[in-house]
Amino acid sequence: MKLYLTSEQMLGYWRLLRGYEPLRSDHAVMRRDGIDLDSLLMKEISAWYSNLLDTAPVEMLVTTDISSSLAAVTSPDLSAAVTLPDSCRRLISIALRGWEQPAVVVPVDDNPDLYAEQFNPYTRGSVQRPAAILMPDRTVRLYSMPSLAAFPIVESAVAIVEHADGSYQFDSRALDLIPKYEFMP
Repeated sequence: MKLYLTSEQMLGYWRLLRGYEPLRSDHAVMRRDGIDLDSLLMKEISAWYSNLLDTAPVEMLVTTDISSSLAAVTSPDLSAAVTLPDSCRRLISIALRGWEQPAVVVPVDDNPDLYAEQFNPYTRGSVQRPAAILMPDRTVRLYSMPSLAAFPIVESAVAIVEHADGSYQFDSRALDLIPKYEFMP
């Protein structure tokens, strides 16, 4: 089940799973020199969520089609390039109009041989088997264009995005990845 949580709801889950709630209600103690626990927990949540977006399996996350925010630019070598928006944490797949199937996006550092193959006309991507390579500067190189005369149009782009409203979107199975509080005997 996909969860769509506000920061307050996420803080509530975090407090519960980390052992800070439920609070004891049979005592009252007032201190003015303590730490701001909620701010500290929100920093932990932010780091955990960023790591989740960057490394978790796609099935544990909510995907978004960002094709409307991408503009492809052509190159003379029958390739195209798109620059990812800042909100995009990971681009999963992308397809240009005229491609027979979407291309899985591969970071250049993960498969440098695939990138090298794009410089050979016999091994490079094609409309039947396109290739999409993520460069370190957040540009995605797309191989190959359907034709020289065609203007490249991004038809679909499935991505993991970080929402500007500060909401947390993921599958409920990811709650198991929250570090649990370790009680000392």
